[in-house]
Amino acid sequence: MTWRLQTSAGDREADNVVLATGGSRTAYVPNWPGLDSFPGSFRHSVDYREPSGYRNRRVLVVGAGNSAAEIAAEVAQVAAEVCLSVRTPPNIIRRDFLGVPSQLLGIALRPVPETAMNPLAAVLRRLSVPNLSAYGLPAPPGDGFTQFLRSRTVPILDHGFVAAVRSGRIRVVPAVESIHGHQLRMVDGTVLTPDDIIAATGYRPNIEQLVGDLGVLDESGFPKVHGDHTMPSAPGLYIVGISVELSGLLHEIAREARAVSSSIAAQSA
Repeated sequence: MTWRLQTSAGDREADNVVLATGGSRTAYVPNWPGLDSFPGSFRHSVDYREPSGYRNRRVLVVGAGNSAAEIAAEVAQVAAEVCLSVRTPPNIIRRDFLGVPSQLLGIALRPVPETAMNPLAAVLRRLSVPNLSAYGLPAPPGDGFTQFLRSRTVPILDHGFVAAVRSGRIRVVPAVESIHGHQLRMVDGTVLTPDDIIAATGYRPNIEQLVGDLGVLDESGFPKVHGDHTMPSAPGLYIVGISVELSGLLHEIAREARAVSSSIAAQSA
Protein backbone atom coordinates (compact mmCIF):
# COMPACT_ATOMS: atom_id res chain seq x y z
CA MET A 1 0.00 0.00 0.00
CA THR A 2 1.23 3.48 -0.86
CA TRP A 3 0.40 6.25 1.57
CA ARG A 4 -0.34 9.72 0.19
CA LEU A 5 0.31 12.42 2.76
CA GLN A 6 -0.64 16.07 2.71
CA THR A 7 2.07 18.09 4.47
CA SER A 8 2.92 21.76 4.82
CA ALA A 9 5.72 21.15 2.32
CA GLY A 10 3.39 19.57 -0.22
CA ASP A 11 2.09 16.09 -0.99
CA ARG A 12 4.29 13.09 -0.27
CA GLU A 13 4.11 9.36 -0.92
CA ALA A 14 5.50 6.63 1.32
CA ASP A 15 5.32 2.86 1.68
CA ASN A 16 5.35 3.15 5.48
CA VAL A 17 4.30 5.86 7.90
CA VAL A 18 5.38 6.15 11.56
CA LEU A 19 3.04 8.22 13.71
CA ALA A 20 4.90 9.46 16.80
CA THR A 21 3.05 12.59 17.89
CA GLY A 22 2.91 11.49 21.54
CA GLY A 23 0.11 10.66 23.93
CA SER A 24 0.11 14.08 25.62
CA ARG A 25 -0.63 16.23 22.59
CA THR A 26 -3.62 18.08 24.06
CA ALA A 27 -4.38 19.03 27.66
CA TYR A 28 -7.72 17.62 28.81
CA VAL A 29 -10.11 19.63 30.97
CA PRO A 30 -13.39 18.02 32.09
CA ASN A 31 -16.57 19.78 31.02
CA TRP A 32 -17.64 20.85 34.49
CA PRO A 33 -20.96 22.73 34.45
CA GLY A 34 -20.38 26.33 35.48
CA LEU A 35 -16.61 26.39 35.06
CA ASP A 36 -16.82 29.76 33.31
CA SER A 37 -18.44 31.25 36.41
CA PHE A 38 -15.49 30.50 38.70
CA PRO A 39 -13.96 33.87 39.72
CA GLY A 40 -10.62 32.55 40.99
CA SER A 41 -7.60 31.43 38.98
CA PHE A 42 -7.97 28.24 36.96
CA ARG A 43 -5.22 26.49 35.06
CA HIS A 44 -4.36 23.07 33.72
CA SER A 45 -1.24 21.44 35.12
CA VAL A 46 0.48 22.03 31.77
CA ASP A 47 0.67 25.70 32.78
CA TYR A 48 1.82 25.10 36.37
CA ARG A 49 5.41 26.11 37.06
CA GLU A 50 6.05 26.64 40.80
CA PRO A 51 4.02 27.16 43.99
CA SER A 52 4.89 30.65 45.20
CA GLY A 53 1.76 32.21 43.68
CA TYR A 54 -0.39 30.03 45.91
CA ARG A 55 1.06 31.21 49.20
CA ASN A 56 -1.66 31.43 51.89
CA ARG A 57 -4.31 30.48 49.31
CA ARG A 58 -6.95 27.74 49.39
CA VAL A 59 -6.13 25.49 46.45
CA LEU A 60 -8.04 22.62 44.89
CA VAL A 61 -5.97 20.23 42.78
CA VAL A 62 -8.04 17.87 40.63
CA GLY A 63 -6.62 14.53 39.52
CA ALA A 64 -5.23 11.21 40.68
CA GLY A 65 -1.99 10.88 38.75
CA ASN A 66 1.62 11.83 39.29
CA SER A 67 1.16 15.45 38.23
CA ALA A 68 -1.71 15.92 40.68
CA ALA A 69 0.19 14.30 43.56
CA GLU A 70 3.41 16.21 42.93
CA ILE A 71 1.68 19.57 42.48
CA ALA A 72 -0.48 19.07 45.57
CA ALA A 73 2.54 18.13 47.69
CA GLU A 74 4.52 21.12 46.44
CA VAL A 75 1.72 23.65 46.81
CA ALA A 76 0.96 22.31 50.31
CA GLN A 77 4.29 23.71 51.44
CA VAL A 78 3.06 27.30 51.00
CA ALA A 79 -0.75 27.25 50.71
CA ALA A 80 -3.21 27.78 53.54
CA GLU A 81 -5.14 24.69 52.43
CA VAL A 82 -4.76 22.10 49.70
CA CYS A 83 -7.55 19.73 48.72
CA LEU A 84 -7.08 16.96 46.19
CA SER A 85 -10.19 15.98 44.26
CA VAL A 86 -10.10 12.27 43.38
CA ARG A 87 -12.72 10.42 41.34
CA THR A 88 -11.11 6.97 41.44
CA PRO A 89 -8.62 6.06 44.21
CA PRO A 90 -5.25 5.71 42.48
CA ASN A 91 -2.56 3.09 42.51
CA ILE A 92 0.36 4.28 44.66
CA ILE A 93 3.83 2.78 44.67
CA ARG A 94 7.14 3.77 46.22
CA ARG A 95 9.83 5.15 43.96
CA ASP A 96 11.77 2.05 44.92
CA PHE A 97 10.92 -1.16 46.77
CA LEU A 98 13.65 -2.88 48.81
CA GLY A 99 16.19 -0.79 46.93
CA VAL A 100 14.86 -1.69 43.46
CA PRO A 101 13.58 1.30 41.42
CA SER A 102 9.90 0.94 40.55
CA GLN A 103 10.59 1.33 36.82
CA LEU A 104 12.86 -1.70 36.89
CA LEU A 105 10.05 -3.64 38.55
CA GLY A 106 7.71 -2.45 35.81
CA ILE A 107 10.13 -3.63 33.12
CA ALA A 108 10.63 -7.01 34.82
CA LEU A 109 6.88 -7.53 35.26
CA ARG A 110 5.94 -6.46 31.73
CA PRO A 111 5.31 -10.05 30.47
CA VAL A 112 3.20 -11.03 33.49
CA PRO A 113 -0.48 -11.50 32.49
CA GLU A 114 -3.23 -9.27 33.86
CA THR A 115 -4.77 -12.08 35.94
CA ALA A 116 -1.50 -12.45 37.86
CA MET A 117 -0.68 -8.75 38.02
CA ASN A 118 -3.81 -7.82 39.97
CA PRO A 119 -2.99 -9.89 43.09
CA LEU A 120 0.70 -9.07 42.76
CA ALA A 121 -0.04 -5.34 42.63
CA ALA A 122 -2.26 -5.69 45.71
CA VAL A 123 0.52 -7.43 47.64
CA LEU A 124 3.10 -4.80 46.66
CA ARG A 125 0.71 -2.05 47.76
CA ARG A 126 0.14 -3.64 51.18
CA LEU A 127 3.86 -4.16 51.73
CA SER A 128 5.05 -0.73 50.65
CA VAL A 129 2.24 1.80 51.22
CA PRO A 130 0.33 2.34 54.49
CA ASN A 131 -3.44 1.96 54.50
CA LEU A 132 -4.87 5.33 53.44
CA SER A 133 -8.56 4.38 53.54
CA ALA A 134 -9.20 6.71 56.46
CA TYR A 135 -7.87 9.58 54.37
CA GLY A 136 -10.07 8.91 51.34
CA LEU A 137 -7.52 6.91 49.36
CA PRO A 138 -8.32 3.20 49.69
CA ALA A 139 -6.36 0.78 47.55
CA PRO A 140 -8.06 -0.30 44.30
CA PRO A 141 -10.42 -3.20 45.14
CA GLY A 142 -8.35 -6.13 43.93
CA ASP A 143 -8.01 -4.99 40.33
CA GLY A 144 -5.33 -2.33 40.55
CA PHE A 145 -3.57 -3.41 37.38
CA THR A 146 -6.82 -3.70 35.45
CA GLN A 147 -7.70 -0.20 36.63
CA PHE A 148 -4.35 1.02 35.28
CA LEU A 149 -5.07 -0.57 31.88
CA ARG A 150 -8.57 0.91 31.82
CA SER A 151 -7.76 4.44 32.99
CA ARG A 152 -4.24 4.72 31.52
CA THR A 153 -3.27 6.60 34.69
CA VAL A 154 0.29 5.78 35.73
CA PRO A 155 0.53 4.89 39.44
CA ILE A 156 1.58 7.70 41.75
CA LEU A 157 5.26 7.39 42.62
CA ASP A 158 5.38 8.43 46.26
CA HIS A 159 7.82 11.28 46.79
CA GLY A 160 6.33 12.62 50.03
CA PHE A 161 2.71 12.61 48.86
CA VAL A 162 1.67 9.87 51.30
CA ALA A 163 3.23 11.72 54.24
CA ALA A 164 1.48 14.94 53.22
CA VAL A 165 -1.88 13.15 53.12
CA ARG A 166 -1.36 11.45 56.48
CA SER A 167 -0.28 14.70 58.12
CA GLY A 168 -3.35 16.56 56.84
CA ARG A 169 -1.40 18.96 54.63
CA ILE A 170 -3.33 17.47 51.70
CA ARG A 171 -7.02 16.71 52.23
CA VAL A 172 -8.62 14.26 49.81
CA VAL A 173 -12.12 15.20 48.61
CA PRO A 174 -14.56 13.65 46.10
CA ALA A 175 -14.90 14.50 42.42
CA VAL A 176 -16.26 17.84 41.23
CA GLU A 177 -19.91 17.78 40.15
CA SER A 178 -20.52 21.41 39.23
CA ILE A 179 -19.29 24.95 39.80
CA HIS A 180 -21.45 27.88 40.90
CA GLY A 181 -19.32 30.97 41.08
CA HIS A 182 -16.96 30.57 44.01
CA GLN A 183 -18.71 27.42 45.23
CA LEU A 184 -17.80 23.96 43.96
CA ARG A 185 -20.33 21.21 44.58
CA MET A 186 -18.76 17.79 44.92
CA VAL A 187 -20.45 14.51 44.01
CA ASP A 188 -21.16 13.72 47.67
CA GLY A 189 -23.04 17.00 48.12
CA THR A 190 -20.34 18.87 50.02
CA VAL A 191 -19.34 22.37 48.93
CA LEU A 192 -15.82 23.80 48.65
CA THR A 193 -14.82 27.43 48.15
CA PRO A 194 -11.22 27.39 46.89
CA ASP A 195 -9.37 30.46 45.74
CA ASP A 196 -7.67 28.57 42.92
CA ILE A 197 -8.13 25.39 40.90
CA ILE A 198 -5.37 23.37 39.23
CA ALA A 199 -6.70 20.70 36.89
CA ALA A 200 -4.14 17.89 36.71
CA THR A 201 -6.60 15.94 34.58
CA GLY A 202 -4.27 14.53 31.99
CA TYR A 203 -3.86 14.71 28.25
CA ARG A 204 -5.23 13.16 25.08
CA PRO A 205 -3.35 12.08 21.93
CA ASN A 206 -5.85 14.03 19.78
CA ILE A 207 -4.95 12.20 16.56
CA GLU A 208 -8.48 11.64 15.29
CA GLN A 209 -8.01 14.21 12.53
CA LEU A 210 -4.93 12.33 11.31
CA VAL A 211 -6.04 8.69 11.45
CA GLY A 212 -9.54 8.70 12.90
CA ASP A 213 -11.11 7.21 9.75
CA LEU A 214 -8.69 4.27 9.52
CA GLY A 215 -10.11 2.09 12.30
CA VAL A 216 -6.90 2.18 14.33
CA LEU A 217 -8.21 4.07 17.39
CA ASP A 218 -10.32 2.85 20.31
CA GLU A 219 -13.27 4.73 21.79
CA SER A 220 -10.91 6.85 23.90
CA GLY A 221 -8.89 8.01 20.92
CA PHE A 222 -5.86 5.83 21.74
CA PRO A 223 -4.26 3.43 19.22
CA LYS A 224 -5.50 -0.15 19.27
CA VAL A 225 -2.00 -1.35 18.38
CA HIS A 226 1.49 0.12 18.64
CA GLY A 227 5.10 -0.68 17.88
CA ASP A 228 5.56 -3.11 15.00
CA HIS A 229 1.93 -4.22 15.09
CA THR A 230 -0.34 -2.79 12.40
CA MET A 231 -4.05 -2.98 11.61
CA PRO A 232 -5.40 -4.72 8.48
CA SER A 233 -7.25 -1.51 7.70
CA ALA A 234 -3.99 0.48 7.68
CA PRO A 235 -1.05 -1.70 6.54
CA GLY A 236 2.26 0.11 6.82
CA LEU A 237 1.04 2.54 9.48
CA TYR A 238 3.11 2.21 12.66
CA ILE A 239 2.32 4.06 15.88
CA VAL A 240 5.11 4.75 18.38
CA GLY A 241 5.06 6.37 21.81
CA ILE A 242 1.30 6.70 22.23
CA SER A 243 0.76 4.16 24.97
CA VAL A 244 0.99 4.00 28.76
CA GLU A 245 3.15 1.26 30.28
CA LEU A 246 4.43 0.57 33.78
CA SER A 247 7.90 0.15 32.31
CA GLY A 248 8.08 3.84 31.42
CA LEU A 249 7.36 5.77 28.24
CA LEU A 250 10.96 6.39 27.13
CA HIS A 251 11.79 2.71 27.61
CA GLU A 252 8.76 1.72 25.54
CA ILE A 253 9.52 4.25 22.81
CA ALA A 254 13.00 2.75 22.43
CA ARG A 255 11.56 -0.78 22.22
CA GLU A 256 8.87 0.21 19.75
CA ALA A 257 11.25 2.22 17.54
CA ARG A 258 13.64 -0.72 17.25
CA ALA A 259 10.79 -3.08 16.45
CA VAL A 260 9.39 -0.76 13.76
CA SER A 261 12.84 -0.32 12.23
CA SER A 262 13.32 -4.10 12.04
CA SER A 263 9.87 -4.59 10.54
CA ILE A 264 10.42 -2.00 7.80
CA ALA A 265 13.92 -3.32 7.06
CA ALA A 266 12.55 -6.84 6.68
CA GLN A 267 10.21 -5.68 3.94
CA SER A 268 13.11 -4.82 1.65
CA ALA A 269 15.36 -7.73 2.62
